[in-house]
Amino acid sequence: MIYGSTILRAVAQRTGFNFKHVESTACPIVQSGAWPTDPSKAVALLLLALPLKAKPKEVAPLAASYFNLSADGYGTAGELIGRMLDSFINRAHTDFSAWAYRSRIEVYATATPAVTITTPCTDGQFIIEYATPKWRDSTVRHSNILSGKALFDIAADISMKVAA
Repeated sequence: MIYGSTILRAVAQRTGFNFKHVESTACPIVQSGAWPTDPSKAVALLLLALPLKAKPKEVAPLAASYFNLSADGYGTAGELIGRMLDSFINRAHTDFSAWAYRSRIEVYATATPAVTITTPCTDGQFIIEYATPKWRDSTVRHSNILSGKALFDIAADISMKVAA
């Protein structure tokens, strides 16, 4: 079983967010009953919530809105990030896990929620955009970037704690 404290420590260590910020972001999600039982989805929800710096009452619904952003053919942002984490936790050596490792996740803390997952390719970049047309029209954007390697490291930390 993977405990919340393990997730919080791994996320704080690998993202550079202060542990107190990670904890104060996770608490309202847990208290609202929105914390997923699936560890990969819990990490995904937390990673999407951290850059938003929302007030405690707003954290859970705002995190859910980012988690549930969808892109045709790719499911929701939270589900895809969860699958990326699962591929690392399960030590899968697949094309998908290689893609996940090379990717970067960008969470836009803007009035209109948006997330992009970008992977470098030989002929440019492959971008999955979880956003609305309204976001595409905005000119002021602030984002936080998380690398696929950081996801890999979080998964490794969680896996080691479970194995211990």
